[in-house]
Amino acid sequence: MSHVVEMTTVALVLGLRHGLDADHLAAIDGLTRSTYSESPGVSRQCGVLFSTGHSTVIALAACVLGLAGRGWTPAPWLEQMGKTVAATVLLVLGIYNLRLALWPTRARTGSPAGPRTAMFRELLTSTRPLQIASVGAVFALSFDTFALAALFAGSARLAGDPALVLWLALAFSLGMIAVDGGNGVWIHHLLGRRDDGARTTAWAMTITVAISSIAIGGAIAASLASESLDRWLETHGVLVSLALVTAMAGGYLAAGILGMPAPNGPARRG
Repeated sequence: MSHVVEMTTVALVLGLRHGLDADHLAAIDGLTRSTYSESPGVSRQCGVLFSTGHSTVIALAACVLGLAGRGWTPAPWLEQMGKTVAATVLLVLGIYNLRLALWPTRARTGSPAGPRTAMFRELLTSTRPLQIASVGAVFALSFDTFALAALFAGSARLAGDPALVLWLALAFSLGMIAVDGGNGVWIHHLLGRRDDGARTTAWAMTITVAISSIAIGGAIAASLASESLDRWLETHGVLVSLALVTAMAGGYLAAGILGMPAPNGPARRG
């Protein structure tokens, strides 16, 4: 029984760590901000929805690998595909939020440049919970996902209990949902201020979300062409995530303390 507790604890910690990945934080920040004006209730749930979609793919992959046995290993190209998807999503979210901050009317009513842009815009700015969860699922199409799934399946085989794979996947999911869900609620709270500086805060947060998403997405895209940058990002993943959280807090404090002017000026009470 003790080995089950140990494996469960490891899976939970892995989920907490996975939820702190910079691409997760940036995507959830962007989704929370882009859906806030249309559906605040759904916006608050973006972190939970994203991580639920993400963890569902990992759990399904773990079950499949558990049934497939020991002969299957994840293909190396999955890592490249996962990074390409993550970089694309983050860059699109960043650009959309930047337009939302600088040209709010144009961002909401302007026609997309083409069908592919329209497809991404519909997916990434949707207020439908299923579509938000699908973004998290798409992020799970990577080498790391199948490596985690293989770990859970292998641990269950070593324990002699195939059903254990579901328990480990659940523990992992709970850890990731706790972190990503908390991040979504935090961003939603910052955007929901209802004081004199509310407009200024919302504008500053949108700018910060946009820049963070573009920076992380650009770094992931660059890592596809640079092995040294790829290794650095993998080694310093927690540091990058902490820097992102610090940037979000800094954007909030800058608006609240320094009173950074927003377009057309922040709303003031008489």
